[in-house]
Amino acid sequence: MTNVKTKKPTRILIVNKYFYNIGGIESVVRDLATILDENLEIKILVLDKKAGVEKVGSSIVWKIKTQCVLFRMPFSFVYPFVFLREVQKADIVHFHSPFPLAEWTFVVFNWFFRYKAKVIVTYHSAVVRQKIFKRIHNWFLQRLFQHSSYVVVTSEPMAQNYPGLARVKAKIKVIPSGVQEPDVAGWKRDYNHFTHCLFVGRLVPYKGIDYLFQALSGTDIPLTIVGSGEMETYLRHRAQELGVEDRLSWKGSLKELSTAYKEASVFVLPS
Repeated sequence: MTNVKTKKPTRILIVNKYFYNIGGIESVVRDLATILDENLEIKILVLDKKAGVEKVGSSIVWKIKTQCVLFRMPFSFVYPFVFLREVQKADIVHFHSPFPLAEWTFVVFNWFFRYKAKVIVTYHSAVVRQKIFKRIHNWFLQRLFQHSSYVVVTSEPMAQNYPGLARVKAKIKVIPSGVQEPDVAGWKRDYNHFTHCLFVGRLVPYKGIDYLFQALSGTDIPLTIVGSGEMETYLRHRAQELGVEDRLSWKGSLKELSTAYKEASVFVLPS
């Protein structure tokens, strides 16, 4: 009788700040959780309000409880140790950047341990607002890039224009973020009848919603806002200052967006 060795599945560790209902990066990670090959062993390590483990698609989502927020980054004292243990088990570690806690932890532990895992970094955006923190983070990020096999960006302009990628051009792969194809059967568009504009996204500074409000002032165009975030109180006050609050419809975060897109005449992306 011949002994046949079963090949072990490739173990992939996906690393991101969050998993649920935050923004575009989380949508990308959730899509990966549901569409990757079932023959892969996938674990997604994130922070959350509550600790827990659950299965999503073929992936295991491990949520570590957030203990505080530092520089707008979720933080946990437990996270670095759980992270180190999981990295040592993985064949591939896929970072979704920016996530300074994970990136810094990886670089610091790499001084003492040698990881066997291959590293991929999907670089979604830069740290923008905190100038001193940004410089420190960029130093760690460059060392993570050096350790990486590939650095993925979602557009060619990003690959060409972000200064931090200049040293790793040979590693760059441009892979646009995909979306689940919506069911648009039965959608009908009446271009002769305008209803309202639609904004979908987190209510944070770099989304440019303040500029959108300024553009709306002096018009009678209604706007529906889908999303939540740290700037909501400020934006409501700003809308009153600009005299556009009576034309705004605040929907908060929605799990299902197809109806919002279907009912709108124009989608606006001011970022």
